[in-house]
Amino acid sequence: MAEKSDDGSFQAFIATGKKIKNKIKAVSTSPEKNVNDSWHLKTTRLPRLQLPNLDTPPMSIELEYSMAKNRLAMTDERLAKKRRNLVKKVSFLNQQWKTLKHKEDMLREEFRKFNKFLRTNMDKRERALKKYAFDRDTNLRRTSEVNNLSQKCEHLKITLANMQKQIAKISIYDRYLERVMQASGGEFKDSCEILPRVEVLLTAKEEIRDRHQQQMECLQDTVGYSTRFVGSKMLTVLNLTGLLPVYKTKYEETQFRRLELEYLLVNLKAKLTTSI
Repeated sequence: MAEKSDDGSFQAFIATGKKIKNKIKAVSTSPEKNVNDSWHLKTTRLPRLQLPNLDTPPMSIELEYSMAKNRLAMTDERLAKKRRNLVKKVSFLNQQWKTLKHKEDMLREEFRKFNKFLRTNMDKRERALKKYAFDRDTNLRRTSEVNNLSQKCEHLKITLANMQKQIAKISIYDRYLERVMQASGGEFKDSCEILPRVEVLLTAKEEIRDRHQQQMECLQDTVGYSTRFVGSKMLTVLNLTGLLPVYKTKYEETQFRRLELEYLLVNLKAKLTTSI
């Protein structure tokens, strides 16, 4: 603290010297005026030396010792007071240091908690993003499933309508079976007894239809074969058709020749008979 006060006094002395120097520079350039101003400044501003007063008698050694002792005691008291003040200041600084240390520790703890809070929030954010992505995929999948189920519901509605139509047809069929049972004259006691007969009839119908289908296929094959055969023999038929008039003419000539021979034979027999 004493060194700081000495440094402050020295800095104040330097500043005063600079101000005096500036004022000296601002004075007129006249040598006499400069000397007078300089002497005036020295006598008024600069500290004066205290010369010993020769008019007063010198003090005794005991008085000087007592005064020096008093000054020393006063100096010791001032030093003790400064020491006590310094101790107080040091204790106050130590207390402030402890307080600042405690605040620093608290700040470090708060920073650690804040850092932990940030890491926790980052982890929560990552988990939230993952959950959001999972929920989004789940929502898309569920939306797709809902659309598929809606389509299935529409298909089931159509199927239900068809089944209702079939049920209506079956109801008509059941009424028909009841009429058949009533018209059977007691041959069938229940409509369920008609079903085996109907199944047999349906089986026979299927067999007949299959047989008819096979016969039709065979007939179609035969017609196709005949058509191909006629197509292949058409040239021969045409040739034979062209030869038919020739053979007919020859046949007529042959018949005429036969008649002539019969006539000659009859005449010959008649001549033989008359000659005998």
